[in-house]
Amino acid sequence: MGNKCFDEWKNMERRKYLRMLLATGPILAIPALEMPKTTIAEENESPAEEATYTIFQQGSTIYAKNGATGAIDYSGADASTVIQKALDSLTAGRVWQEKVLLKGNFDLGYVSGNGCVNLPFYTILEIQGKLKLKNNVNKPLIALKPDLPEWGAAYISIIGDGAIIDGNRDNQTVDHYGVSLSANWNWWFLLKGLNIGNVRGYSLHAYQLGTLQMSDCSIGYEEAGGRQSKGGMLLQRVYDCQFTNVFACASEEYSVSLDSWSCVNIFTNCYFGGAGVKANVRLYGAYHNYFIGCQCSDSAQGGYIFEDEHEAPAMYNVISGGKCGDNSGARNGTYSNIVLKGHSHHNVIAGVTFVEWSKDRRAKYGVLEQDSANYNKINDCIFEGQVTLPVIKVGANTGVRGNIGCVTENSGTATIKRGTSSVKIPHGLLGTPTIVIPSGRELETDRVRCSARDKTYITLTVPTNVTADRIVDWYAEYKP
Repeated sequence: MGNKCFDEWKNMERRKYLRMLLATGPILAIPALEMPKTTIAEENESPAEEATYTIFQQGSTIYAKNGATGAIDYSGADASTVIQKALDSLTAGRVWQEKVLLKGNFDLGYVSGNGCVNLPFYTILEIQGKLKLKNNVNKPLIALKPDLPEWGAAYISIIGDGAIIDGNRDNQTVDHYGVSLSANWNWWFLLKGLNIGNVRGYSLHAYQLGTLQMSDCSIGYEEAGGRQSKGGMLLQRVYDCQFTNVFACASEEYSVSLDSWSCVNIFTNCYFGGAGVKANVRLYGAYHNYFIGCQCSDSAQGGYIFEDEHEAPAMYNVISGGKCGDNSGARNGTYSNIVLKGHSHHNVIAGVTFVEWSKDRRAKYGVLEQDSANYNKINDCIFEGQVTLPVIKVGANTGVRGNIGCVTENSGTATIKRGTSSVKIPHGLLGTPTIVIPSGRELETDRVRCSARDKTYITLTVPTNVTADRIVDWYAEYKP
């Protein structure tokens, strides 16, 4: 009963935290995404005037109202068809953004293209309400138009103020994405204020794109439709993207999978939690990515996983600050908070608090190096409550320095009592010292040496019994 209450409390706190973030915005400033000049009017004008088209429903009919003329240009019983006609009627060849505003709740089916609604370049899709996938559609609710130009600026925005995009998971038969941004090496995308969930597959898929700015979004959670999505965010070959105040979770896949040489992406004040089967965050051949002040917890099989994608290792990634814990939900004390696998190298883990809150999800290790991982740095972290050890490293050139709860360097003084020749000292290190340097202060102790060591003690010995109490100094390191 106690553990159940604790889990309910954590779920309540997570929702409170999400509402707080959506209300207050980012804590750490990230430069705003600059969009080109648009045709959007001032805020004091009506929604119909500021949007090129406004989509609304009366009775069983969906209408598309022209913002310039006030006329109803399109109408019909199928929301996807009416919305797509409005999108396709935006100014051809424009180099400014035009907006289509969705007011109300709409059930989407598939007509053509990559998804139920297909976005062209230089478009703002604003959602004031909820989009829900119809039964047995098995397609993304929102996608990019097919055959978009290669290597061009997209200037596509999908925005809302808590808008819901519901994948209707239980009534689909094939895995699919909730929102799919499968681009052709294009850049400049914006997602803000969205709740994408209840998807049979990953809630968000981004492929071959750059400079996506995503903020104040909930990805994969049950708030969007009653069930978590199978997967959170699948990010493949993405670069220069910024994720701020994003909540991501998954029931069967990763909360975030950063794949295929994705690089120079920044995650700030994000929460990764509740991965039901796998780890929370996978860096799969990804490099030069930054996680700043994020929390990673409540997964089944690990927190962050660094691993090779074929011959491409996870390298030069940084996890700075934030918290990480309770990432062994599948079996207590079995999986670790951060695992550096394969040939992962030159990754930095700094200033992270590793703490285990629960009694039945505690990680085995705080940080675990495996295989041929090397040249990684674990510095200035706090470790508390791991079942086995805070850190296990295998790389000869991996550094572990300045951590609390994971002592790798220590020093002190000890006294060899009169009439004896040795003293046994608790060294307080993470493991059996690899280096012990003793030194004496008197002639009788100038040949002091370390005669024994284990995971708890070192023994310092001089050749003959001392004639008075003698102080010796010592320095020890655990750097396997």
